[in-house]
Amino acid sequence: MATGNFTRAAIEAAPPLARVPTRVLQFAGWFVLGVVAFGFELALLALLHQYWRWPLWQASALAAEIVLLCRFLSTDRLVFGYPRPSLKRCWRFHASAAGSFAVSWMVLNASATFLGLPYAPACFVGTVASFVWSSLTNFLWVWRLDKAKELA
Repeated sequence: MATGNFTRAAIEAAPPLARVPTRVLQFAGWFVLGVVAFGFELALLALLHQYWRWPLWQASALAAEIVLLCRFLSTDRLVFGYPRPSLKRCWRFHASAAGSFAVSWMVLNASATFLGLPYAPACFVGTVASFVWSSLTNFLWVWRLDKAKELA
C-alpha cells in the first residue's frame, strides 16, 4: 500500500518510525485530520446555529457536508498519497460517511433534544458515536484498494 504525504514525512523525519506499520501511521494521520475536522465542524455549527439562528437539524446537516468534502480531499492526498482525487473514491467516501453521518446526526440531535445537552457537547457525543463506523468503512472499503490498481 502506498504511503501518503504525512506517512512519508514521518518516516523520513524519524527513521525509527520506518518500523511502524504504514497502516498505523495512516490511521494516525487520518485521526489527526478527523480531530481538525471536528473543530472546523463545531465552528461552522456555531456560526450557522448560534449566530445565524438556523434550526439545529439544518445547521448540522450543512456543516457536516462541508466538512465531509474537505476531509475527503485532505485525507485522499495527505494520508493516502493520491496525486488527485477520484470520483470513485469520493463516492465511496460519501457512501461510508452516510452511515457515519446518520449516527452522528441522530445522536447530536437526540442528545440536544432529549437529554438537554448544549449543541457543542452534543456534537462531540455524535462524533464519538460515529467514529467506529467511519474508521472501519474508511480503512476496509474506501482506501483498501491497491493504489497501482486504482491508478491504472
